[in-house]
Amino acid sequence: MKVEFHLDKQRNPESEKGMKIVYGAAKRGGYRIRWYFILALVLSPILIMIGFFIKDYVLITAPGIITTNPVTLSAPHNGTILNINVDKGQQVEEHQHLIKLVNSVLDSDITFLKNELKQIRKQEEHAVNINFSTYRTAINDAKNNLKAIAKIKAEYDKYLQQGQVSQVDYAAIINLENGARQGFNRATIEYSQAYATEFQTTIAGPVAQVKRRLKQELANKVSQKEALNIVSPYNGSIVEILVTNGQRVEYGTAIATISPMIPPKVIAYLAPKYVNNAILGNRASVRFPDGSRYQAEITEPTEIASKLPPQLARPFEGQPALLKVTLTFTGILEKNQWVEGMPVEVHF
Repeated sequence: MKVEFHLDKQRNPESEKGMKIVYGAAKRGGYRIRWYFILALVLSPILIMIGFFIKDYVLITAPGIITTNPVTLSAPHNGTILNINVDKGQQVEEHQHLIKLVNSVLDSDITFLKNELKQIRKQEEHAVNINFSTYRTAINDAKNNLKAIAKIKAEYDKYLQQGQVSQVDYAAIINLENGARQGFNRATIEYSQAYATEFQTTIAGPVAQVKRRLKQELANKVSQKEALNIVSPYNGSIVEILVTNGQRVEYGTAIATISPMIPPKVIAYLAPKYVNNAILGNRASVRFPDGSRYQAEITEPTEIASKLPPQLARPFEGQPALLKVTLTFTGILEKNQWVEGMPVEVHF
């Protein structure tokens, strides 16, 4: 037989020495929540440390970007944007005209140099005509004199055969013919010498030096003007247009960015301690911002990164020493799956 003893407190827990004590209802749920909260507060540093340990020593990840290594075209000289012949995203061909600039100062310089050269040519032609006309006249006179004397000598030859001319007269006509021939030769030689002197002056004289300097300067200005027509360096697509029509730009101002028509690559920036994982042929998983993953392979030698791209750089941080790892996707990416410079996460 089981005997149980019950104290007065057990029989009537709300009574104490004849006084009634009212207890609040039990709140077991709140107590349990408080307990879990305290437990989580105590364990959270440990869990955070475990997470950092796994990330740093178990999972090897590196930030990266998708790129085709686009080229930024800049203004070759000061000028004003006249025409923009392409739009953002448009595909272009090699040497296709993209943007045209104008420079009024450059146009004025070219016009001035052309006019100066034109005036010099006119003055040269005028001077040459004046100088050589005298020599040509002397040659023609000497030639006509020689013909006339030769005709007279021919008559004297007939008279000599007939015995009608003395030796003294015949000798005189021969002297006249020789003198006329020498005069003709002298006039021809003087003309040749004058022409050679003029030619030498044209090549190395002060006027020639001025012409050469003006021509060189004109060629330089024309080359600068031709450079104002910005053309595509290769077949590609326009990533971004950085100017507008009518905008004034200075030398070196970025005008447009163009990417080549090649499959995109991933440039990952890996900590140097993981250099053994950055070997040619190693594979990695590339995680896109939407959570999708694609396989890629290291296809170029690893090098030290000179600087981080602006998409990955953090403010108020110095330039960290990182490895620049270039990977190529093993599959084919559709154009709508990526954009130039899109940040990704690479898992080695």
